[in-house]
Amino acid sequence: MSLKTLLIALVLVPLVGLAQTATEFSPPPMVPASPPPMPPAEPTSPGTPPPPSTVPPPGYVPGQGKSAYPYSPYGQPKAQEKPGPEIGLMVSESLFGSLTAAGVTVLPYFLLFANNQIGDPTLSSIIFCLIFGAAPLAVAQTQVSLANGSRHYQTEMWIPALVGLAGEAGVLGIFYATGWLPTGQASGGVPNGGSVAWLMIGAIGLVPLLQMAAINLFKQPKAGQAFGVIGDPVKGIGVAFAPPTAAPILAPSASGTTMGVQLSFLRGNF
Repeated sequence: MSLKTLLIALVLVPLVGLAQTATEFSPPPMVPASPPPMPPAEPTSPGTPPPPSTVPPPGYVPGQGKSAYPYSPYGQPKAQEKPGPEIGLMVSESLFGSLTAAGVTVLPYFLLFANNQIGDPTLSSIIFCLIFGAAPLAVAQTQVSLANGSRHYQTEMWIPALVGLAGEAGVLGIFYATGWLPTGQASGGVPNGGSVAWLMIGAIGLVPLLQMAAINLFKQPKAGQAFGVIGDPVKGIGVAFAPPTAAPILAPSASGTTMGVQLSFLRGNF
């Protein structure tokens, strides 16, 4: 074998073995790369609240949940509660009513009727009834002006006026049963007649108290305030109880136009 052939063989044999090794080599399996890290979120201002969510809470059904009002992200509106008794106004109505009654009745009685200053019994009785009949009307006007200063309620003039006239009629009836007006001096210089103590206590104390009680029993909520309403306030359906309200009506009839009075006991929206 020549030297040239030997050199070629020595070069080719390692190359053939290297090629066989390359064909038997396999690369390692591929591993999925992790995602790149997300950039940090921008900081928000600590004084700015997150925007409210308009999604209702789970399980909420309008009209069947705890509240009949539609869902609001800012909270449910509070139901309007009936305020408590207005003790201060009640005391003021009683005191000023008694002062008004005393100013109207006490001085005229002792000036005109205590010693039979007028003389004529019939004329004295007429003037006496007019004075004591005007007292509950003056008291009603004073008490209603105080009662209508309330933040929640209002009342009408005819309610305490009617109650006051009825109470004054009872006081005068008892005064008549005990002797009525003095007609002169009895034995010992004591004037005769009915019980003056009962007349003053009834006209100055009891009648203003009855009028104050009537005002606070039959007062109504002011406009925009509805207490004690039965029904659905959202849909505007319900019935509200109220004291009797009188209203004049005119109706045609066979004999002509007829005048009457309509009494309203209930108010409702349907």
